[in-house]
Amino acid sequence: MKTKILLPFLFLIVLSFGCNRTYTGQGPVVDEVREVGEFNRIVLNMEALVVVKDSLVHSCVVKAQGNIQEAIITRMDGNTLVITTKGQLITNEEIVIEISMNKEMAFEVNGSGKILSMNTFKNDELDFEINGSGVIEADVVANKITSNISGSGILDLSGSANSFNMQISGSGTVNSFNLVTLDAKASISGSGEAEVNAGKSLYAKVSGSGAVRYLGNPEISKDISGSGTVEKHVQ
Repeated sequence: MKTKILLPFLFLIVLSFGCNRTYTGQGPVVDEVREVGEFNRIVLNMEALVVVKDSLVHSCVVKAQGNIQEAIITRMDGNTLVITTKGQLITNEEIVIEISMNKEMAFEVNGSGKILSMNTFKNDELDFEINGSGVIEADVVANKITSNISGSGILDLSGSANSFNMQISGSGTVNSFNLVTLDAKASISGSGEAEVNAGKSLYAKVSGSGAVRYLGNPEISKDISGSGTVEKHVQ
């Protein structure tokens, strides 16, 4: 009876130790092709640069020092490609992950990672989410874009869209002067900043010391609580 109780306990200890293991990078950077299915969402849960290319084929290549490749996990969760680690990574070499995809997309960064699109993505709906200090940069053509930043993250968008609905909680930043939109909604709670290019309408809600700056001549509706501002950008 004691053995039956002790073995699961020891197994839990081994699992816990494995999750807390530190991997120190050594040697040259190598490319490792990962097996993936079709996906329309990328979730990045580690410090790495993810470079996304528009392609008919879905693929994933991890560029990192050989002895830490095993600690970089790429797994499918339904239609989502999740990128994470199974321990702590210490390396002087930037970890770069090259991804190809072609379906309606959504990007999510949790932590301090960065996602960069290399092509113009054309989709009906696009979604961007940052939790922490991560960065997303993308050039897009879409009907509807939604974004949510919690923390100090940065979202940098260019291209065009019919509507753009953004939310910022904290000190995050949305740089979208180069994203031409018809209708835009910006909601800021905290000290965040949003740069918007709207041609038809702009609804801005600011709670705190946040700021919304806009280009174009949209019809303005605003709700300000605190020392926040909504003002036209002077070029």
